[in-house]
Amino acid sequence: MKTKSCVKSARQMRETQETQERCVDVHKVDSQAVAFHRSEWETSEVVLRLIAQLRTRGIEGSKLRPTIRDTCGITWQSAHSWFTGRTKVPRADLLARLAKTYDLDLFYILLGDDDGVS
Repeated sequence: MKTKSCVKSARQMRETQETQERCVDVHKVDSQAVAFHRSEWETSEVVLRLIAQLRTRGIEGSKLRPTIRDTCGITWQSAHSWFTGRTKVPRADLLARLAKTYDLDLFYILLGDDDGVS
C-alpha cells in the first residue's frame, strides 16, 4: 500500500510542478495577456447610465458597489462583474429593484435617451 501512495504522491508532485511551470510561462507573457483581457471587458453602457443615475441621488464613489450589492441582494463578485464589464447587461429584475428603490429612470438606464440624468 505504501508503494501505491508513494507512486500517487510522486505523480501528483510531478503534475503540480508541470502546472507551476505552465503558470510561469503564462506570467512571462502576462503584460500582453492582461492588456488584452482588460481591453476586452469594458463597463457596459447600461451600467454607466445606472451609475450616472445613482450619482444624481447622492450615491458616489465607494458607496456605489455596496449600494448595488445590498439593494439587489447579490454577492460582491456579481456587483464587481457589473463594473468590470463581465456582466454586459444586469438582470432586468435587479435593475427594476434599483430603479424603484432610488426613483431612477429605468427606461433611460436600459435605452439611454438624452433626458435621463436629471
